[in-house]
Amino acid sequence: MNTIKSIFIGLLIIIFCASPIVSAQAEKQEAPEASSKLETSVNKKTPQSPKTLRIIGHAKGQEGLEVFYKDHIKEFRFRHPDVEITYVDGKDLDLGTSFDKVRLAQYYAQMISSNDLEWDILWMDQPIYSRVADSLNDFEWGQKHLVDFSKIEKFNETQKAVIFNDPIYRKGTGGIIVGPYIEGYVGVAWYNQNLADRMGLNIKNYGMTFDDLLEYAQKVFAYNQKHGLKIALLADADTDKRVTLEYMFQNLIKSEIGDFDEARQDEISEKKLAALLKTLQALEKLAQYNPLLQKREGMSAFDAMWAVMEDKALFHIFGPWDFDFWVSKYGEQKTMKMTPAEMPVFKAVDFYLGGYLTPFAVLKNSPNKDLAVELLMSFTTARAVENYVRLVKTPTGTRGNLATFRDLGTDKIVKFYIEIDQKYQGRVHKAFNSGYLLGAKNKHLGIALDKRIHYVLEGKITATQAYEEIISMLK
Repeated sequence: MNTIKSIFIGLLIIIFCASPIVSAQAEKQEAPEASSKLETSVNKKTPQSPKTLRIIGHAKGQEGLEVFYKDHIKEFRFRHPDVEITYVDGKDLDLGTSFDKVRLAQYYAQMISSNDLEWDILWMDQPIYSRVADSLNDFEWGQKHLVDFSKIEKFNETQKAVIFNDPIYRKGTGGIIVGPYIEGYVGVAWYNQNLADRMGLNIKNYGMTFDDLLEYAQKVFAYNQKHGLKIALLADADTDKRVTLEYMFQNLIKSEIGDFDEARQDEISEKKLAALLKTLQALEKLAQYNPLLQKREGMSAFDAMWAVMEDKALFHIFGPWDFDFWVSKYGEQKTMKMTPAEMPVFKAVDFYLGGYLTPFAVLKNSPNKDLAVELLMSFTTARAVENYVRLVKTPTGTRGNLATFRDLGTDKIVKFYIEIDQKYQGRVHKAFNSGYLLGAKNKHLGIALDKRIHYVLEGKITATQAYEEIISMLK
């Protein structure tokens, strides 16, 4: 019996030792050592701090544009969970005074001079670039301090051909392309449809001539006389403030010149001076009908923009941005009374006033330069282009063809830009100084010219007087 019992116990021991439970237990006995090694390895690894990408934006007050940039940046952040993004609108920077681009440019110049680079991506359009150049006394400062996107792989494939064919897109930024031309614009003769209907005006949305505009002026004047009102034909700022009628003025001048290449050259000619006189004489005809707002003292371009929404003026002639500002203040339903039309011309031409804007630049010595470039490049995808057009309702310099977005064509504002895009095929140009008319040596006369546009429309001087005063200033 004892022998049988010993054999049975021996078998049990053999089976028990061979079982998975014992093997598992054995593994558990080894596990603490292995686990300890792994834990030590993890503990010794230093956790990486998130990268911080710092951006100065510019969309405040433009609801569609602000939503576009913030949503897109949020999406970029989702794709890069190790990246923190700080986005501040340039208008909210504490610059020690109320915002203006001169002060912002001085801030940039100081940052660059001290090499204390607080930001990776800067709000940077041509006027800001020029003001930084003034502060640094170096118009080619961008070549030293900003990324040239024309050298970024595949960048050229994302932009419309005009960006590379028209020298204005490099000339204004020291010979380089500082970023994607995300935003675009054309001159728009915005008009209040409700006012037009009340006055019995059938305004041309396309192909408006100066004679048409003069007829509208006569009818607005007659309507005011009959009803004892002072509704203006044109809403514009105080003569000493930033003005917007220069858009209409430049478009009339260029239509009279008639040749796209000639109209873009910073060269003076008899033909251009004749166009100048003709345009001033046309404005003198408008002046007979009190076309401007009666009380414009101290009024900025921003102030004037609201007058047309408040039924104080029929037209506000400026860029496409107005609509976004109006929607932000009044809501889309009330804003739909505003209708876009082409600016008037003396004669039909195959080009138009407009252009494309690069809103951002990347500092070359930014610690997050590659990430900043990647973010700006992400704005050039087909999906980003469609979202931009849908939200912001302005043209874009990226290759996406507006006409391919069929569902956008039901929106009357976007439809207008699709029509303009198809009509002029990118043949758009906007001069930022008076060089296009008075030659390179007289680029500085833009403000003097703007003032005389208003002096003539106010009836203070004649077209001939304005012309002679400008001629006397020429170098």
